[in-house]
Amino acid sequence: MLEILHEKLEFCYRTDIKHPFVSPMAVSSTHLISYDHDHDIMPLVLANCRYSFEVGDQTKIEYDFDGMERQLMDRLLNSKSKIVINKYLQVFGSEKV
Repeated sequence: MLEILHEKLEFCYRTDIKHPFVSPMAVSSTHLISYDHDHDIMPLVLANCRYSFEVGDQTKIEYDFDGMERQLMDRLLNSKSKIVINKYLQVFGSEKV
């Protein structure tokens, strides 16, 4: 999960906004993504779908995935710190004597 967050934040950091860095040991709930399905995700999905009705045909639903991605990044990712995981999650082998 940290890798996915890290990849998305890398994309967000291409902007001019300066984001603070935090180590995994210093992560708190404010650094993590928190959302409610009914209050955060469903309104976003409904705002980015287009319905088309035609007489004698089924309802067609089209989703604007680019719009959803932009809004998710704005609402959930842009305000988060970057978690520095490179030096903390390395696995070290046994030392040679």
